[in-house]
Amino acid sequence: MKTKYDRPSPFAYRDRTEAINSMGRMLKNHAIMADEDAADIRIMRKKQIEKLIQEVHKNKIFFSEKKNLYYTQDPDNKRRKISARDMDSLYEKLYERYFGEQTFSIAQLYPFWREWIWERRHLSPGTIRKHDDCFRKNYADSEFATRPIKELTAYDVDCFLSSFSERATRHQLTEIKTILNGIYDYAVIRDIVPVNVARNCNTRTIRTKAEQNDPYNVYTQSDRAKILLALKDSTDSYDLVICMMFCLCCRVGEIEAMHFEDINPETQEILIHSEIVYVTGIDGNSGYFKEADYTKTGDDSGVDLLPLTATAMEIVNRCTALYGGEAEGYIFKSASGGFLYTKTFNRHLKAVCEQVGIRYRSSHKIRFYTASALGGDEDMDMATLMRCGRWKDPSTAMHYQRMAREKTAKRRAFDRQFG
Repeated sequence: MKTKYDRPSPFAYRDRTEAINSMGRMLKNHAIMADEDAADIRIMRKKQIEKLIQEVHKNKIFFSEKKNLYYTQDPDNKRRKISARDMDSLYEKLYERYFGEQTFSIAQLYPFWREWIWERRHLSPGTIRKHDDCFRKNYADSEFATRPIKELTAYDVDCFLSSFSERATRHQLTEIKTILNGIYDYAVIRDIVPVNVARNCNTRTIRTKAEQNDPYNVYTQSDRAKILLALKDSTDSYDLVICMMFCLCCRVGEIEAMHFEDINPETQEILIHSEIVYVTGIDGNSGYFKEADYTKTGDDSGVDLLPLTATAMEIVNRCTALYGGEAEGYIFKSASGGFLYTKTFNRHLKAVCEQVGIRYRSSHKIRFYTASALGGDEDMDMATLMRCGRWKDPSTAMHYQRMAREKTAKRRAFDRQFG
């Protein structure tokens, strides 16, 4: 029977429920406290539960003289009733139904998992919004997401994921599965479920819609040459960042965070270890930019020494001359000496694309170009490519390598057979 998730979000009542749960734990260890203290805590806990349930439970509570029971409608199932011999016991049952972790559903656990990954991982506000959009579109109104997670089996998970067959693209299905894996991981850590049954479900067997985007819609070697030529005499810091992006397999925030101290002049290498990030609250409210001592990967796999080519060293030398020969601080800096901002960078990138007559694409498409160019090099093995791009997952590096080599192989085969 289909149920509707219309209960209040436990996340909205987190402070109050944590206080109630804390008192419950104290009462379980009441041997270490005086009896009068335990009695006071018990009374306080009952009052807080009663107040909270009266606030969130909209169904009427009845008393049956015949059965000597207090009862009310289950918030999850209108055909089912919750009953108890006294009001305190009924409030306890309702509290467990609304806020007890052991009855939490996917929908209830999502906001807790959302905050958990926000605190533990270096996710951007855009990534959080992407998760929110995916959850709202694919989970929020489903029966699957409203059932207690403890009751869900691997078969239930497989049926849910299979329901997106031919409705979602491979990328969309991966995002749906990522959220499910994450919520299950969180539920395991909170001892709500013993194992993550979602990880054993193979989505590769599910037929998906064709992607609408063109995987080859990236900057090309010809585009790179045109842009570098147009900006060869520029002294604008943002223009110089654009040039450096076409020389390194880096994210724009990583280049904006480069310091002169990161360069080894003897080996002509630069250490990639930090990134300019935008920090905001989980609710997406106002935030600020800062230099973070990590990259998007969030661990040691995001740190690497990259070689600076003659073109890259020429860009560094232009920056040195631009700042009066003071090779310290940020390589690419604002007029005040601080770091640059990605939004302004994109405006400069769009302007130079219009100037040379090529299609504007985001900064990520420059990284896609450099990653594909490295992946297509026959001397580049997978381990080295992963370090150059600072990817934790080998499948990410394999994607760039496959795209580049597949394109080259097609061209060679067609030239041989039909040229």
